[in-house]
Amino acid sequence: MADFKKIRIGVAGQGRSGYSIHVKTITGLPEMFELVAVADLLPERREDAVKLVPGCKTYEKAEEMLQDGNIELMVVSTPSYLHTAHTRAALAAGRGVLCEKPFALTLADFDETVSEAKKLGRFLAPFQQRRYEPSLAKIQEIIAAGTLGRIVHCRVAMHNFARRWDWQTLKQFGGGQLYNNCPHVIDLGLQLFGPEDPSEIFGDLQRTLASGDAEDHVKITLKRKGQPTVDIEWFATDAFGTDLWTIMGTSGTLRGSVNALEWKSVDWKDYPPRPVDPTPTKGRSYNSEKLHFKDDKWEMPKETTDNATLFYRDLYHSFREGKELHVTVESVRRQIVIIDHCRKTCPV
Repeated sequence: MADFKKIRIGVAGQGRSGYSIHVKTITGLPEMFELVAVADLLPERREDAVKLVPGCKTYEKAEEMLQDGNIELMVVSTPSYLHTAHTRAALAAGRGVLCEKPFALTLADFDETVSEAKKLGRFLAPFQQRRYEPSLAKIQEIIAAGTLGRIVHCRVAMHNFARRWDWQTLKQFGGGQLYNNCPHVIDLGLQLFGPEDPSEIFGDLQRTLASGDAEDHVKITLKRKGQPTVDIEWFATDAFGTDLWTIMGTSGTLRGSVNALEWKSVDWKDYPPRPVDPTPTKGRSYNSEKLHFKDDKWEMPKETTDNATLFYRDLYHSFREGKELHVTVESVRRQIVIIDHCRKTCPV
């Protein structure tokens, strides 16, 4: 670590993500990163950064911060509707960029931004830290082992019952859960969907409890022949809650959260074949057989590095050494395709 050349970072936006996720993670990796500047409209938020990192420069606007020649990499964590403008301004100013989700509000904005970065030869990365979820890695391991058989259906769901009345409930600011939290569940769902893009996308966007005009109910279904059907949900009207993960296969089922998973499976080699018998069933009964399930469980290890730190460690090696990020820009484009489709085909 002593030979590492620190990346000098400026963070635009000091809201929940900009401060609690990015600034806290950056300052937690002092051997790799140096926080040299922040930008935010609110003076008290700028003061918090200086308290945490004495000597950190502060600016009211992201555009002003870009005049700071000491910044190598700019983190764009401003309100969603400003992500494209601030990313492109940073690229034009000669900075590398790490952009919070949503990377862009439209597919056109996404493609234009990526094209601009390539033309200018600038570093550009999407922040999608939940791709590092240990529960996702465990599920992928179980699926690859064939424990659940052929995967037929997956559901990735984040449900609660709550009202919101902040800026993220307003369309004019790029609000709504499709842009706010759904980039996480869409991204997780795509990791289970398979390598090919969906041939069918169904979306249902509704405003239920939110005070603004944007959606707080999102249902998306992805389909393609030969790949599992994937349901993606963010609901604000489920007072009971539900599992984050539900995976159904021809040999078993898995369910669980980020902290714990459980699955049960059968080994069909232990059972006799069941060829079709078209004759009437004895006693007018349904077919039935006694199945013996193998029950398994997994719990998050107590000593686990948080997802943001894992992301930033990869970011360092990508920015300094040119190694490919675990979360590539191209992989996030699949997510933006779905968001763009839903916004166009099922307006709130």
